[in-house]
Amino acid sequence: GARGKGGAAGHYEATPYSVINITKTQGIGVLAHEYAHAVDNVISFYTGGKSQKFVSGGRTTRKGYDEAIAESGNWFEQQFEEFFNILYFDKKGAETKFNQSISKKEEYWNRRNEVFARASEVWVKIKLNGAGIKNHFLVLGAGGPAYPDVPLLMKVGPLMTKLYKKAFE
Repeated sequence: GARGKGGAAGHYEATPYSVINITKTQGIGVLAHEYAHAVDNVISFYTGGKSQKFVSGGRTTRKGYDEAIAESGNWFEQQFEEFFNILYFDKKGAETKFNQSISKKEEYWNRRNEVFARASEVWVKIKLNGAGIKNHFLVLGAGGPAYPDVPLLMKVGPLMTKLYKKAFE
């Protein structure tokens, strides 16, 4: 618990260190979130992604669909464009309730790598619940206005499954 920012329950240090740090007094339920950062970072490291350290887009808060990345980015970058497009906009192009909610929050809550990590928390929680498993070390809360709700996550769930599966091939 000696690394990272004071008050944080955990944090991830990007390559070349690749460290997940979980504090001993506040770290319950953050492993799925920090693991998502690791996967995001390691994919970028091995694919030479345009978004540098994180294939999701890292700390950028861009919400629009980038046609250039969607057409010429690597497979993971293309999938993330689709992932964020589904999270932020409905089929008619209107903002989702989730997008509206995080838009009212400070910059941190709108970073693409943080949105992916929070979505991963909800996704892991759905998967665990579906298997009848409770693991408060992996994920504890994963709810509220800064998190995509279950119906929205079900829309991006197939993409999340593809992303994680391809990452480990």
